[in-house]
Amino acid sequence: MPDPGPPPYYPIFPAMRAETWPVTREEQWSTLTQRSASLKEVRIGLAQYPLHEWTLRFGALLERRKYPNLATTPSVGALWSGDSLIGSELRALMGLFNACGGSRDPFLYEDKTDRVAVQDLIGIADGVNTDFQLLRSLGPFVNLEPIQFPSGTPVFAAHWTATTSYNAGLAVIPSIYQAGAYQMKHLFVSGGGTSGATEPFWQQGIGGTIQDGSIVWTENGSPLVVFTNGSPVNPLLYSVLAGGIIRFQAPPAAGTIVTWSGSFRFLCRFSTDNVAFDNIMSGAWTQSGLKFVSVKQ
Repeated sequence: MPDPGPPPYYPIFPAMRAETWPVTREEQWSTLTQRSASLKEVRIGLAQYPLHEWTLRFGALLERRKYPNLATTPSVGALWSGDSLIGSELRALMGLFNACGGSRDPFLYEDKTDRVAVQDLIGIADGVNTDFQLLRSLGPFVNLEPIQFPSGTPVFAAHWTATTSYNAGLAVIPSIYQAGAYQMKHLFVSGGGTSGATEPFWQQGIGGTIQDGSIVWTENGSPLVVFTNGSPVNPLLYSVLAGGIIRFQAPPAAGTIVTWSGSFRFLCRFSTDNVAFDNIMSGAWTQSGLKFVSVKQ
């Protein structure tokens, strides 16, 4: 398989404090149905995996936010940072819609409730192929969907384990789902010591620390980890190509189970060319139903 080259640039949907409930997500399939005169039916599925359509609602999009330190002018990056959220939420959202030309151009969206793979199967090696498409499953069902836009950085890190000695500088990723936490989205680096008997609650921000037994873990970014037979693979032994393809330098041995853990985004388009914002008070706006749908490539 030839290298597809560097991925195209897509804008990223900004994180918004103004986002409110309910958030609606619709799963969409395509089925061909033929009904006979006797009312018997034949149905043929035309899609291998679904499209996802979201409807988001925003309660109070502010025209501006005060900077944490009024004496300091923030950088351009800080103004639009999804972590700091000190720029104008209204302009960020309206600007993304206009930059995309409504439904014309796609963007990347990270679903807070569906943005992570945990030891998801991407293939069983045959001893010949070096390329593996990133996949994810949804729940206990065999519903594999290609992941074309991983958002993590390839790292060498294992899942956290209890009462384990970790040298300073070793990295782990969470091993369990925790409601409200980053759900495997972030990498934690050890200050050295022994982990506790119970996995800690991992919700931290970049640079945040967490106590675990005698270890202090420091949050250090978003990971992508590839495993063969459950053991992490050194990122020097593979590359991540456009479209979410993992390419090994040498084919794994036949029968090797290849899995991955990490975070990802969905490629999406707005569902319409029009969007309305309501000015509810000075400096604050609402948006009552912003729809967009995932895109297959």
